[in-house]
Amino acid sequence: RPFIQHIRWNRRQQSIVSHRRWQQSRCVSRHMIPGDDQKDFVIQSFTTLKNSHTQDVGIGQIQVVTLGTGSLSPTVTRNVTSNLILHNQKELAGYLFDCGEGTLRQLMFSGIKHTFINGIFITHLHGDHIFGLPSLLLTIAEYRSINVYGPTGLFEFIRIAICQGSSGHDALNNIHVHEFPKKFTGTKTCIDGPEVKIHARSIKHSVPCIGYVIEEAPRYKWDPEIVPIIRKEFENWEKILKCRETQDFTSVLKNGEVIDCRDWMSKIPGRKITILGDTSDPSNIADLANACDLIVHESTGVTGNEDIIRSRGHSTARMAGLFASRIGAKKLLLTHFGRAVGSVEGSADEDDEDLNLILQDHLETCSQVFPKDDIIIARDFLSVSIPRRESLPPKLSSQDLKDAIAKS
Repeated sequence: RPFIQHIRWNRRQQSIVSHRRWQQSRCVSRHMIPGDDQKDFVIQSFTTLKNSHTQDVGIGQIQVVTLGTGSLSPTVTRNVTSNLILHNQKELAGYLFDCGEGTLRQLMFSGIKHTFINGIFITHLHGDHIFGLPSLLLTIAEYRSINVYGPTGLFEFIRIAICQGSSGHDALNNIHVHEFPKKFTGTKTCIDGPEVKIHARSIKHSVPCIGYVIEEAPRYKWDPEIVPIIRKEFENWEKILKCRETQDFTSVLKNGEVIDCRDWMSKIPGRKITILGDTSDPSNIADLANACDLIVHESTGVTGNEDIIRSRGHSTARMAGLFASRIGAKKLLLTHFGRAVGSVEGSADEDDEDLNLILQDHLETCSQVFPKDDIIIARDFLSVSIPRRESLPPKLSSQDLKDAIAKS
């Protein structure tokens, strides 16, 4: 049931504790961890990223940055898989999904500081998704603690890579690895914060694989007609009007009736982003990812070799489009392209905006089952800014509040 492990280091012996003691300590330490006016998606390229990109993430904005969009191994123009979500609410926070080799260098190129990364989420244990972890973790853990989430076996990979391959043993005290069971059903909540929740579910691949759904908490805004009534009728009106900051939305009328202030506030639904690992069938996460603003889906191959791609645990552009349509996603970001894509791009002018023939095939194939205008072909250092959802009117009117006060 629990799925967290803490790495432990025996400083006195200057070695990892014995396997038996490590197994015991692992059991003991395990526990369950439970731009406001932007109207459309904004897509930027590398040229606008490399000058301290984090300065451009305004209050209320969410951006998805593709640090690596290739598969198997790096090419001239594409690094292996890594995606970063930047969320600026009260302060800037970053969530890294997968960490292929060279991810730390990609962060440096993008101008995004590793200090903004609040958590690392691994989809599965193939090399093009995890080989960048040791260097990034050593860099972060030198200054602060960091949580890493992923399938069973992630703990052992990090332990061996850092202890056998470096002298950064002290950094292990700051690295906390949360492992999902090999076979788990239902939803695991990795982060359950007031601003963001990150959920995980298993999806089908050739090895245990995880898909993640990032949900922003809804925002509430007072109806201008309600505020004067509250100031007049409630002695504690200041506390009521500050309920958004305190997250205490309940108030008591004179007759003892408890009311929910959110019924008289307009609601701005939170945004939702789905990031899938390699998969041939993500159906298990469909209801959790339903109506997401953006889905990041692999597109390893095109329709011509669909059976071969599926047998290897991967998806084609058409399969990605079908799943995006099924869950009602607003935008589809295709990534994790095969090495052939990078080979063609390597001989092309990087300033050329035209897609090469292989990527064009991905786009045209996917557009047969998903709107072409809503498909984004990922490149390294692409930034997709997610607009806020439209505000919903209050459930109850000012007259309803007056009537409730009169009855009390």
